[in-house]
Amino acid sequence: MPLLALLLPLVAPPTLPRVGVIAVHDGTIPPAAIRQQMQLGYALNWRPASEQAALAAAGCLSMHFEPRPGADRLHAGLELTEADCDQDADGHLADEGYRMATFDPRVIDRYATLLREALRERANQPWVAAISVPSPISRYGEAHYAVSDQGGYLTASRPARQSFRRWLQQQYGDLQRLSAAWGRVVPAWDAIEPPRGPQPGPDGLDRRTVWSDYQHWYHGWLLQVTDRTFAAVREVTDRPLVMTLGGMKAGYAQGVFSGNVGPTVRGLAAHRPVILDDTDAQTLFSQRYTGAACAQYGVTPMCEPVGPPHLSEYAQLNALINALSVGSSSVILPHLGELCQPDHWFTRIWSQLGPAFAARETAYRPTAVAVFHSYVSSWYRADRQNMDAVRLYDATNTNWSPDPSQPSWGRALGNPDVLDDQMIADGALAGRRLLVIPNSGQAVTTRAAVEAIRQWVLAGGTLVAFGEGCLAVTVETDRQLQPTPRLAGMLTAPATGRTVQPLGAGQVIAYQQAAHPTANAAFCQQVQQELTTLVDALGVAPAGRIAPATANLLDCGADRRSGRRLFCADFLATVGPPVTFLRGEFRLTFDQRLHGPAELLAVTAAPPSCRGGSAAWDPTTRLLTVRWELPGALTLRW
Repeated sequence: MPLLALLLPLVAPPTLPRVGVIAVHDGTIPPAAIRQQMQLGYALNWRPASEQAALAAAGCLSMHFEPRPGADRLHAGLELTEADCDQDADGHLADEGYRMATFDPRVIDRYATLLREALRERANQPWVAAISVPSPISRYGEAHYAVSDQGGYLTASRPARQSFRRWLQQQYGDLQRLSAAWGRVVPAWDAIEPPRGPQPGPDGLDRRTVWSDYQHWYHGWLLQVTDRTFAAVREVTDRPLVMTLGGMKAGYAQGVFSGNVGPTVRGLAAHRPVILDDTDAQTLFSQRYTGAACAQYGVTPMCEPVGPPHLSEYAQLNALINALSVGSSSVILPHLGELCQPDHWFTRIWSQLGPAFAARETAYRPTAVAVFHSYVSSWYRADRQNMDAVRLYDATNTNWSPDPSQPSWGRALGNPDVLDDQMIADGALAGRRLLVIPNSGQAVTTRAAVEAIRQWVLAGGTLVAFGEGCLAVTVETDRQLQPTPRLAGMLTAPATGRTVQPLGAGQVIAYQQAAHPTANAAFCQQVQQELTTLVDALGVAPAGRIAPATANLLDCGADRRSGRRLFCADFLATVGPPVTFLRGEFRLTFDQRLHGPAELLAVTAAPPSCRGGSAAWDPTTRLLTVRWELPGALTLRW
């Protein structure tokens, strides 16, 4: 065994370095020369202890990933049949992940036991900096559901039906109360079947209490599985535990995949120290969302740019600036061998970006402005998703069909935090001055979130909302949906055009028109200008601005390594390939109350002329750094 491995037990457990790599397949741990060039300090892997020790001796720690046991081990002796395996109402099995009985509590308990026992000796090895805890439900171990190969809910198995019935018995106690809530006679518990899917009414919402009950049970079970798994691992180690959360948290069919940020991060906080790995590092909206949740609940943020088969230079460049802007603790890179090839573009680009990220260290800073993303809306909408906020947040710093011609409300608002229903109910609006609900149709939330918003406005906050369907329906504590028009009663009369109404010490600004960047493109562009004016009037303008707004300026706060105020600029023009960069003249202005040394970091195709600061451009890395003293202004011209 290497000498370093023998000495490591004498010192404290290692800290997870700034840049790492996912290497869970044979032959995917990059060679030493590439690791050194990229400043890779750790690898997510399941290699044997001797190999992990040797890697540590060569400067590469481990985030240990324990392989998940197969369904044969998890089902052994439980007398389970195919009818017990996850399937939708038509018998279609899982499109990804295990074909197993994930709604059988015995299976989940066995999974937690096997994981705990496997990690009892491995998790506390001196070269292990953290432990990645895989969920037993999804394909890649992320905290979301799988769906059937037809996109359906996998809740028609025997254990799923039994679980749903037990949950209903706990909630209602007897069939009379259940029948009254559902508006129909339910003759027996065994007669209850999970709904096949949403049945939306004229407003696009499924308002049935049976559907609402089903959604609460469904999303609650995923949280229980996550909690059981983490609790089991926490019994055998005090090392940081890592959970991966993917794009389902805000994107396509969120209501069936689940993986909701606020409830998930809130639950993880019970098992700290915990790290949340956001696999959408290329999306600024996603990073502001998970970053805000981690800051609220005391969880460490990590980010992961998209990997195979969707590798793109565009996504990797966005990942660098996003990670710095939200104070990510580290960046972890997924690959299938690309990083073992010195001449591969992925290796070359992270040989540039890795050292740039490692040389700087920022911390997450909550913003005075926030955007509301309601995951609860995705439960009741016919399309099972809510893309309202992400579609308007940023037109190019996204993985969701980037289009530079679209509005970027996030830029007008200073790249604000993203808050969801659970976060708001738990007090996330404290200290905020402005909340925007970019509703495109029907924005639904819980009674707890509605009341938190109301009390915040009464105390002095400004709420901006769009469309007659915004908060027009509320999910009550008994899970029934109730009409709550006029912004859940916060307006005394329906909005006409743009309505401004005082409410307590605060105000409500309501637009009659809904916000949809395609259906109402001109309106959304107009509102973007009005939001810029509003943040100025409220005194919550961002620390820096860039004009024209075809580029984006991100305030990263203080760099702990240099002491400079760090800003990143996004000059991406097209998503490629190949990636191109904006040209022309850009003026950067900053809050006159800021003082001291500052630095701007960007990736550009060529060096600009610079007024107001000292610019340096590296033709090998394409990294542009500009340094100046605040207060001040910069002009960059290509």
